[in-house]
Amino acid sequence: MQNLRRESLILLAFSAGMSALMMENKTQAIEAIAPVRHVSTPSMLTIAQAAPTADQIPSIAAFDNEREIKFEERIHGVLNNRSLRYRGRLYDLYQFNGNDGQSVRISLAAGLSRNRPTNQIRTNMLLVYPVLILLNANGDIIAQEPETADVSGVVIRRRLPANGTYYILVTSRMAGIGGRYTLGLQDM
Repeated sequence: MQNLRRESLILLAFSAGMSALMMENKTQAIEAIAPVRHVSTPSMLTIAQAAPTADQIPSIAAFDNEREIKFEERIHGVLNNRSLRYRGRLYDLYQFNGNDGQSVRISLAAGLSRNRPTNQIRTNMLLVYPVLILLNANGDIIAQEPETADVSGVVIRRRLPANGTYYILVTSRMAGIGGRYTLGLQDM
């Protein structure tokens, strides 16, 4: 009983000491509890802001399978270990057929599983800083969004330049980060 009382007093003294320390200097108190590790590689903020360039995206041939998306369809997808990993980023690929002069709207949003109630959101399961890339049949970039970092979603509105097959790449500005998303394709 005496040992228990002594341990309780030590814990109470430690808590009071930490509270006083936090009032004096919050940063030092936090680092005393959980030291911050500094990384010499580019920071996550830098990685999150860097959009993939043409030479940083995988070729269409690198994918084992592309999924078809139809107009007026919404697909609930997940960037995960089954997605293609290329230069540190995860990618999913979708294809659709379009016509010369056709106006399309492609939307990508952090999304929930179809079966998960909205009151059970787990933010680590959402795709953050989503990036949407539209490619022609040759794999050339026609459009890419966002131009600036956006946490929740992006939209491409584009008039297609020719008849043929088009590809949509889904990824994140944050290298190696996956999550759930909702992809939509509309004929405008």
